[in-house]
Amino acid sequence: MKKKPEKELTLNILRNLVTEMESDSFDDISIRGFSSLISISVYDHGSGGSRSEARCNFSKEDCAKIRSELLVGAGSKNQAIAYLKERLKEAQKIIICDPYFLKGYNNQQPHEYISTIDNLITEKVMEIELFVNGDSRYLNDTIASAFNDICENRKIKVTYWKTDKIHDRVWIVSPEDKGYVVGTSFNGLGNKCAFILELPTDDLVTFSKELESIRKSSNA
Repeated sequence: MKKKPEKELTLNILRNLVTEMESDSFDDISIRGFSSLISISVYDHGSGGSRSEARCNFSKEDCAKIRSELLVGAGSKNQAIAYLKERLKEAQKIIICDPYFLKGYNNQQPHEYISTIDNLITEKVMEIELFVNGDSRYLNDTIASAFNDICENRKIKVTYWKTDKIHDRVWIVSPEDKGYVVGTSFNGLGNKCAFILELPTDDLVTFSKELESIRKSSNA
């Protein structure tokens, strides 16, 4: 059976992307191949057989602005942290959704992990919201206490929300109103290949509404 043109186009784009990812020089990518997926003609059986345009969230302006960073395995932790820090440099408020954020590295002393966090947070930050898993397996008491000390010493207002309703690791920065999906927990940056990807505006709005629901249910 012959493949439809749209399906063949999609498969070709994915094949090209995999080829790039397998090349030795592939350290980061931009969403260039996916621009072909922005608009696809779709046959609509419900409208008399007419064709309508289907659009994905990464459309036009988003594709021009959004850039994905591929973190390449072990040894790229410093690169990943520098990438995050650059995106936090103007932040006055940071929302961090990461169940393992207060757990730390398995192969690193707690004070080293805390030092990394301290260096990541700029002097402009006045407030941090932290969505973590409340299970004791996800927490290191020494790290949690040291993080509290950092916030207290720097007069940063910190709010904790314990929840198991968030899977993806997401960082939201204000007042820029930008969100970043981080493909691994902060304590695992650089250990395996993962993306840091800016969220499209519509997805950030939807995700923020989910966070508000979690806040309300926690206060209930």
